[in-house]
Amino acid sequence: MKRLIRCSLLIFVGLTSMVVNGAPVGEKALQEKFMNNMKLASQWIIENGISAYTSIGTEGIQSKLIDDWAVQLWVVPPIVGTEDDREITKFWIKARGIGYEVLKLYYKRIDGIYYEFWLSKVTAMPWSGENTRSIFYIASADEFYGKREILLQSENFVSEFQTQDGNIIIFPSGDPELVYFMRPWMFPDSYKGTVLESKRAILGFDRRARFAR
Repeated sequence: MKRLIRCSLLIFVGLTSMVVNGAPVGEKALQEKFMNNMKLASQWIIENGISAYTSIGTEGIQSKLIDDWAVQLWVVPPIVGTEDDREITKFWIKARGIGYEVLKLYYKRIDGIYYEFWLSKVTAMPWSGENTRSIFYIASADEFYGKREILLQSENFVSEFQTQDGNIIIFPSGDPELVYFMRPWMFPDSYKGTVLESKRAILGFDRRARFAR
């Protein structure tokens, strides 16, 4: 409860300071501020979220997001899989009517470097100024629980990536579980002209994902 009160106070103070420090901030400027804050926070999650989770934990990440961007974790704790189970890594963040679901979907290790396909699913209330969309990233890391470097960013689905050494990494678009979490049917503009444009996956009674016919 104390942590919840602290989070609420910090967000309130952050929002208030944008009004009282100098000229009042208009609604449009406030929208742009939080749209940018959410994007910066999501990129910090991609680059640092996994390593931060193992070092400072959920509370440390929450404090970082609030102090730097007035953004908070939406669902706690985040889900960080192990190298063995290959579970999808999931972080959820929100601020002022905007929600980001940040997922590490797939990775491949080549010559000691982890190349990873990340996805930020953006959902937004109409008054937030943001658009519902998907943002795709390719990141690399020297260690599974280490810090990442973003190599590529796109608002259109990235199906493959070529490393500096010429290795081509292909995203497993035929995996219904990955497609189920990506929800291309909810973000159609992000998948136009790609192999996932008309794909839809459902979760069966056995909790296994499969492609819908």
